[in-house]
Amino acid sequence: MKEKEFIVEGIKRAQIEEYLEKLFDRAGYSHCEIQRTPLGLRIVVYAARPGLVIGRRGRNIDKIVSEIKKNFGLDNINLDVREVEVPELDAQVMAREIARALERGINYKKVAHVMLRRIMEKAAGCCITISGKLSGELARTEKFFAGYLKYAGEYAETLVRTGYARAELKPGVIGIQVRILPELPKEMKIEKESEEKS
Repeated sequence: MKEKEFIVEGIKRAQIEEYLEKLFDRAGYSHCEIQRTPLGLRIVVYAARPGLVIGRRGRNIDKIVSEIKKNFGLDNINLDVREVEVPELDAQVMAREIARALERGINYKKVAHVMLRRIMEKAAGCCITISGKLSGELARTEKFFAGYLKYAGEYAETLVRTGYARAELKPGVIGIQVRILPELPKEMKIEKESEEKS
């Protein structure tokens, strides 16, 4: 594939991702995987509530496929929808839920603490960062964290899941970042177990 074709392909993938993100916002959209196959294009959508994506008897699927074909000039699309089994461990799903709660007018501190508790029932560590005009005229950043979380190094790159979302409110746009460590690294588990025994 030529460099120019590679760039065009990358832009198209980003546009499809953005389109699906808006379309399935209420379904707890997480992300999508786009794969080229010998038969065409395979799009796998991950959502917390796949029933809302599929619709009754799969009606939505055909409609979405025809819209993608029309909007992006693609043929032979196979759309597959999969459930995010543990939404509390999917940083993108959690970030979107926080954004929707803020847009409904719920106080950011209340939302952050409720989500933090919910995530920590399943995860080893979490940090929720909310930035923007939270109260008053000046923009600021608030962080809410619990458990163990790495911000740099190998564990931060390989184990920590990060999700981003935006909430559009009257004072301005609020940015949300959620970082989740699903489980402790093996070395830390061993250390913890030996500390508990001694």
